[in-house]
Amino acid sequence: MKNDYIFSQNIPLNERVRSSEPILEKTDCQVILLSGLNGAGKTTWAKKYIEENLTKNFNLINVEYVLSKMAVCLYIRVLIV
Repeated sequence: MKNDYIFSQNIPLNERVRSSEPILEKTDCQVILLSGLNGAGKTTWAKKYIEENLTKNFNLINVEYVLSKMAVCLYIRVLIV
C-alpha cells in the first residue's frame, strides 16, 4: 500500500464528495442504442443529448471507449475493418 493512501473514513466530512444517487426503479433506466454508418454523427448526437439531459446519469459506450479499455501496456489497439 502506498504511504500517502488515505482511507475514506479518515477524510473529513466537509471534504467528502457524494456520488450520484443509485437508481431505485428499473422504470427509471433508459438505454439508447444508435446504429449507422461511420461518421454519420452518432457519437456527436449522443454527447449533445447527454449535455441536454444532465439530470440523468448516462454512460456513453462508443468505439473510442471500448478501444481505450483494450489498451495493453499503454498501447491502444487499432480497429481494423
